[in-house]
Amino acid sequence: NQTEREYTINSDWVENIIEFGQRIKRNYFNKARDNDDIANYIPTSTPYAIIERYKKVIAAEIELETKNFPFLNANSLILDNLNVRESAGKEVNAVFTLLNNNYVLLLGDPGGGKTTTLKMVVLQSIKEKNFIPIFYKLSDYQGEDIISIVSNSINKAVGNKINPKFIDTLLKDGSFKFLFDGLNEVSGNIETNGTINYGRELVIKWLNNLSTSKVYSKNSFIVSCRTYDDPKLNINWPTFKLNPL
Repeated sequence: NQTEREYTINSDWVENIIEFGQRIKRNYFNKARDNDDIANYIPTSTPYAIIERYKKVIAAEIELETKNFPFLNANSLILDNLNVRESAGKEVNAVFTLLNNNYVLLLGDPGGGKTTTLKMVVLQSIKEKNFIPIFYKLSDYQGEDIISIVSNSINKAVGNKINPKFIDTLLKDGSFKFLFDGLNEVSGNIETNGTINYGRELVIKWLNNLSTSKVYSKNSFIVSCRTYDDPKLNINWPTFKLNPL
């Protein structure tokens, strides 16, 4: 369609072209396998194929880890005038709540299921939502940018690297759900660009920058932390406390 001096492209038409190309690829490769024509069968790893394989691999792993773990409930919390957390409403399903909110701070007691709940959100993100989930332990953070974290997570799972420009495009589109585990486990100092930074402060600043960035704020960021290490006003996101098992 022509609009004044510019053209628009129908998104359904683009999706049909993509689906048609994928169907040809599947049929060709299946035929090559059936004929044992290994010499002529040259697999290609497109970025989309790598990401789909990544989702399948981590979904299978997490399904085994969490299959006997119950869906826990959580309470919404707010800060009062004295900077004290108080309940803001009735119990909600923690996994469902984290799955359907873009920015959440999840508090919980030691061994209370925070990590497993985040992993269950990873699984449901793959099953129910059109997200690319990235589970990342904040204790591993050493000042990397978000593109490196995505790239390393995918490479670790499936052994393939993806062009950073492609990852950057997906980030700008808001394609990712980041599950950042264990803010309370960040300790010591981190050196970035020749400057020594207190690790926890650096991570909190980094998280806030991600959530307010004009470039990457369309993505979803979930952070877990032990209740007694609650960052409070330092991370001003909707906050929920995981209820005991």
